Amino acid sequence: DAMPASCLDAATLDGLRTVFGRPATARDIADLDAMTMERAEWTPAHAAVSGCVDPGLDDATRRHCIALLGRVATGDTLIDQLVALSALIRLHPAGVAQDALRERYRQVQWLGEQGATVPPDAGFIARRIADGEVAAIRGVLQARGDWPAPDGWLPAGPDARALIVTGRPAERAH
Repeated sequence: DAMPASCLDAATLDGLRTVFGRPATARDIADLDAMTMERAEWTPAHAAVSGCVDPGLDDATRRHCIALLGRVATGDTLIDQLVALSALIRLHPAGVAQDALRERYRQVQWLGEQGATVPPDAGFIARRIADGEVAAIRGVLQARGDWPAPDGWLPAGPDARALIVTGRPAERAH
């Protein structure tokens, strides 16, 4: 059961009114609670990447990392896809496979940026929980004509931009 609104303080209720553009319902509060618990989970992408970003990987470990990260990159959260794709781009040599990964990464970057503009209508959080974050955001963007990312669009962040353009992380000043 959802936490009753009477259990929430006035500032929280006002904040939810701002988020939803209307008073939050008990269902909204339950959906937000579920989403918060989901976000609190430690994502598999972080564990997978920790051992896969070493540039000195042997071939067997590199192949294992590519297989593992390939699975994580199909996850239903933006963070799983972003983390896994950025590592996969680094693990693949320049060529057709890396080009495809760089384009996927560009599209997921677009989802993340545009997802910040998705208003949480009464059913969005439930769809996000049921279908996954990526599918829910993509559905909203498709409905409003904002999917896929426009040709030539690049994220503003230098690391993401460099991975998309060059297949390598941005150079750091020493």
